[in-house]
Amino acid sequence: YAEVWYYFLARIRDTNKGFAMVSVYGRPKLTLRQESLDTIHACQYCGDANLLVVDVECIRSVVAMLPHRFPGRPDDENLSFAVDK
Repeated sequence: YAEVWYYFLARIRDTNKGFAMVSVYGRPKLTLRQESLDTIHACQYCGDANLLVVDVECIRSVVAMLPHRFPGRPDDENLSFAVDK
């Protein structure tokens, strides 16, 4: 998962291409995923510590990443979970 910060155009080999600057989330927490029977995909938000430029054609879907604290899991702070429709 990644959060798009902004989109931009760049000219490459005489062609305008669209790109996005994204902040990549950490890997989904495996224990939460297993305990929720693959329902909750919760990831650590990395902010500007994990930025990446991607071709806009590589973006496959759009989801909401909602910040959430999971009760009884003090080690899992600053997690966001994916919600799609």
